[in-house]
Parts: sequence; structure tokens; C-alpha cells
Amino acid sequence: MASELGVTTGAIVLGSGVDAAAAAAISYGADTVYVCDDPSLKSFRLNPYTEVIKKVIGEVKPTIVLFPASGRGPRPERCSGLRSEHRRCGRRARSGAA
Repeated sequence: MASELGVTTGAIVLGSGVDAAAAAAISYGADTVYVCDDPSLKSFRLNPYTEVIKKVIGEVKPTIVLFPASGRGPRPERCSGLRSEHRRCGRRARSGAA
């Protein structure tokens, strides 16, 4: 889909101690991985995870956002709207990516 649209791919990795998960996202093809590594994100909680995703989406302004269809976790309708201003987030680019 990204190549058809002429855009790069990105992934958001949330949690505590997520270096291996971030590396895996890059190995699966993400051009950029937005890493939100914070001890308070160790256990899944819907509201904090949703707020972090909203913050990343608000800052990055991606063309398309895909969510898992598992029924558990943040949903698109919860991630629209106001920006969040907490949690430490950074980004990692695959070597050679712009």
C-alpha cells in the first residue's frame, strides 16, 4: 500500500523495555519506528496507550493509520481529536531510510 501511495511506512511501539520489539518492527519493513518506552506503559491500559498513539499521530500526521482488528486496544475513533502531552516518545529510522 505504501509503495502505491508513494509514502514511507511507520510503526508505533509502546511499552517498557521495547528495544527488541522496535528492532522487529524495522525487520518487518517499517521505515520509521516511533518508540514510546516508559515504565508506566509496561502493562496494557487502554487510556494511556490511546493518549500516546494520539500524540504520535498528531505530531507525525501520517497519510493512513492502520489499527489491528483484534477488538482489544486503541480504536481509531478513540485516537482522533485532541493531542496528548505526556510520555517520552522518540523515533528510530531504518539505516538508509530518509
